[in-house]
Parts: sequence; C-alpha cells; structure tokens
Amino acid sequence: MPERLTVGVAARLSRYLQVLTQARKMGKERISSQEIAEYTNINATQIR
Repeated sequence: MPERLTVGVAARLSRYLQVLTQARKMGKERISSQEIAEYTNINATQIR
C-alpha cells in the first residue's frame, strides 16, 4: 500500500515551492536550506 503525505508535509512542500519559484524569478540558481528556513519560518534541519 502506498504511503500518503500528511497535511503538514504537503503544506511544507507547497511553501518550499513558493520560495524556490520566487528565488528563480530573482535570478537565483541555488538557495540554501537556511535561506528557505528564513523565508518559511521552518527549521533548516527539517528542510534538509
């Protein structure tokens, strides 16, 4: 049986995508987990 994403995981992934999309629009090719953490208020360790 396939595993399902929890609502929390799905919400975090959506926030990551928003940050990454915005970073790309700003011309960034790379972004650190620390930068994502600052934009999302999610612990950098959890992002990694």
